[in-house]
Amino acid sequence: MKAEIQLRTIAMDSWASLEHQLRYKKDNQFDKQMAEEIRVCADLSAALDEKMNQLKHQMQKNAMSEEDRRQMELIRIQSMVESQYSQHNFGNE
Repeated sequence: MKAEIQLRTIAMDSWASLEHQLRYKKDNQFDKQMAEEIRVCADLSAALDEKMNQLKHQMQKNAMSEEDRRQMELIRIQSMVESQYSQHNFGNE
């Protein structure tokens, strides 16, 4: 038994449902110009989906960079405290 699995974003699923309604409902007349318009809209939808994906990845990258900056600041502060501690030689007087 063969099966086909389709993975879609929400936008792709919404677009596919609308396209199916426009193309295959019996009460709609579908011509070449409409087919071309649907192709253009599908291309725009795909471009939008890709752009949103890029934005999501950039936001994740920025979030990780912020976390890295916090970690570096904590290390810097720890190093300063340790340096001050060793300079004053606390507990060895």
